Amino acid sequence: MLTKEQILQKRELKTKVIKVPEWGGEVIIRELTGAERDQLEMESIDIKNGVVTPNYKNQRARIIQKVLVDEKGKSLFKRNEIEALGETSAAGLETIYKAVQKMNGLTEREVDNSIENFSEVTGENSSSG
Repeated sequence: MLTKEQILQKRELKTKVIKVPEWGGEVIIRELTGAERDQLEMESIDIKNGVVTPNYKNQRARIIQKVLVDEKGKSLFKRNEIEALGETSAAGLETIYKAVQKMNGLTEREVDNSIENFSEVTGENSSSG
């Protein structure tokens, strides 16, 4: 059995080089941390007057921004560059997005489920916003 220390030890996140023909080259993606995945799920919903709705604005760019890295593992894009990243080729973003989904076990269905589950927890009449 793994000990707490073994579980919490700092591990390098897995990376993978993928071809992005739409952009004419290759990029490196890395695994998400648990905290990053949770943050992405929270960014995928909007809550207004207790009503939870999906937020798909720049969804692919938001995810890709977190996982595109250079050869040293440093992020290529900052959060304030998500809009610009979202303005690139949709086909290129989709190629990377599919690779990120596979690497991290993300599916559209899981995002939809997290939205539905959040709605059930807060309730439609929730006063939180």
